[in-house]
Amino acid sequence: MESKTFGQLPDTVDTDAVVPYDINIASDKVQRMRKLVELSPVPTPCYENSPPGGSRKFGLRRDWFSAAKKRWETHFDWDKQQALLNRHSHFIAKVPTGNGEEIDVHFVALFSRASGPVKPLLLLHGWPGSFLEFLPMLDELAAKYTPATLPYHVIVPSLPGYLFSGSPPLDRDFGLEDVARIMDSLMVSVLGFGDVRYHCQGGDIGSHVCRILAA
Repeated sequence: MESKTFGQLPDTVDTDAVVPYDINIASDKVQRMRKLVELSPVPTPCYENSPPGGSRKFGLRRDWFSAAKKRWETHFDWDKQQALLNRHSHFIAKVPTGNGEEIDVHFVALFSRASGPVKPLLLLHGWPGSFLEFLPMLDELAAKYTPATLPYHVIVPSLPGYLFSGSPPLDRDFGLEDVARIMDSLMVSVLGFGDVRYHCQGGDIGSHVCRILAA
């Protein structure tokens, strides 16, 4: 489901701080990853990775791993997946961290152009996880609404250190309070949602960030 029509930035956004972004992984990096998959050995069979009856009580099964490895080597089409991910509108925002610095924050968004009140929604992934968790929901919303009828601004960031967002500092501690401050800065300072209350939902680490934001 193409959702690029939901990519028009609201008037509240600091357009100097937000730029459109398309996922574009260089072909040499894709080839390097494919080669690493090819070179990765399949574990030697043992009871724990091949228990009888197809059981997964010990975790990942050897036969599943072997089949997945083969599929990645012969059938996985990154270009197709990349085009699929780019069906949504992606952005990179320069977000103040609160200590005089900035960090790049990647996010996917469905922006509403409804004439009435619009509620901003901040959706936060956990670990291990990514913004990909929310793409089926974005598909559902894009199919159900148009930009003129969508009742929400839906913002799905990559947390600092994940995927296309910038990395946390390496020379000092960086905790969930810092992540929460950056997410609030994204919503208020960059996207301009300070005059209305935004809602936050998260899973795993994202849920802890939401609790801090709500405190």
